Amino acid sequence: MVIRVDECLSVQSIKNPLRPLLRSFAGEMQPLLEEGSDPPLTTPEVLAQVRTEWVWQSYITYLIDPGQPHGFGGTFTDAFLEACQAAGAFDTDLLHPDRSRVEVESEVGVQGRRADILVYHPERWFLLLELKVDSPEGEDQTADYATAQSIGPLGVSEYPEESRFYGFASPTIPRDIHPAFQGVRWESVGSQFAEARNHLSLTTYPTRSIVQLDDFIATVRTAMTEQDTDTREKARLYFEYREEIDAAEKAVTDLVKDELRHDWTTVFTEKESAPSFWDDSWHFPAIGYNHGQFARTSWQTPNGINVHFKHHPDEENFRAGEIDFRLDIGAPKEVRDGEDGRQPLREEFLRLLDERQVKIPESATVVAEARWEGSRSIGDTD
Repeated sequence: MVIRVDECLSVQSIKNPLRPLLRSFAGEMQPLLEEGSDPPLTTPEVLAQVRTEWVWQSYITYLIDPGQPHGFGGTFTDAFLEACQAAGAFDTDLLHPDRSRVEVESEVGVQGRRADILVYHPERWFLLLELKVDSPEGEDQTADYATAQSIGPLGVSEYPEESRFYGFASPTIPRDIHPAFQGVRWESVGSQFAEARNHLSLTTYPTRSIVQLDDFIATVRTAMTEQDTDTREKARLYFEYREEIDAAEKAVTDLVKDELRHDWTTVFTEKESAPSFWDDSWHFPAIGYNHGQFARTSWQTPNGINVHFKHHPDEENFRAGEIDFRLDIGAPKEVRDGEDGRQPLREEFLRLLDERQVKIPESATVVAEARWEGSRSIGDTD
C-alpha cells in the first residue's frame, strides 16, 4: 500500500544560511530546465531531416567547395579546415600557395565503400572526412579508409604521410575509431563558420546564400551542441553549489527521521486527508521508531499473532512524497514456523484468501494530502 503525501518539505525545514544559496542555485538552473519559447525552425527541421547524414553531407560539401555558386569562394573552406586543424586533422599551412586548386568531392569510392567527403589539393595533400550524426562507425569503416591504397581519384602513396589527413566529424567522438582518424566535433565546425560569417559584408553576397549559411550554423547549434552545452552548465552549477547541495541532502536525511517517523500519522487522523477506509477501528502500534505501523485493533490475538501494515521511511520515500506500507504478520517463532518448519500460519492465511476468492493486487494506492503545519523541522526557522 502506498500512501501519497504532498508538501512534505517546506522551505522552513532547511537551515536559514542555506536558503539564499539554494535559491541562487535554483534560479540559475531554472532556465536550463524550462522549455523556453522555441526559435523558428531551420530548413532541415522543417523537412524532418535534421538527423539525416546526407543532409549534413550536402550542406558541408556545398559550403566548403569554392567552385559552388554560393559566392563565398574559399571563405568556408578555410573555416572548415581550421576546425579540422584544431582537432589535429589538418595543417592549414598547406593551403598556400595554390589555394585556388583545392577540390571537394562527396560520396568517394574507397575499398568498396562510399566515404562522405574528400577535400584535396591534387598534388600536395588530402583530407578524407567521415560524417556522423547519430549512427556509430560502420564495422571496420575507419580502418578500411586508413589502409586504402586509393581514395577516389587519388593514389594514397603519391602523397607524403604528413600530408594525408583523416577526420571523423560527430557530435561526440567515439574511442574506437582508427588511430589515423582525428575526431572533429560539429560544435567546433559551427563555431568556425559563425566566426567567419561575422566578418562577411552581407551586402556583398547573395541573400539566398546568407540564409543557407545561417540555417546551417543554427542547425549545428540546436541539433548538435545544445544538449552538451546544457549538460556542462548543469555540471558547473553542481560543483559551484556542491557544499550547499550536500547540506540540503543531509537535512533531508534528518527530516526523514523526524517527520516520517513521528508525524506521518496525521495523514490518517486529520479529517481532510484521511483515507476513506479509516475509522475508529484502526490504531498505531508503533510510532517514532525506524519503522511505523498501523492496524485494526482486532488484528492482535491472544496467541501473539500480530497483523499490521509497516513502513520503513527513507529518503526516496520523502523525495517521492510517498510512504510505502507493506502487510506484515508477526508471530512467535513456534507459531510462525510450526514444529516441522512448514509455516502453517502462512499456509492458512493463503488458504483463507483463496477460499474467500480474495485477489491480492500487485499494489494498492491510497492518495491523501498531508498537512505538516506545526511539525518539527531541522534547524532554525524564521
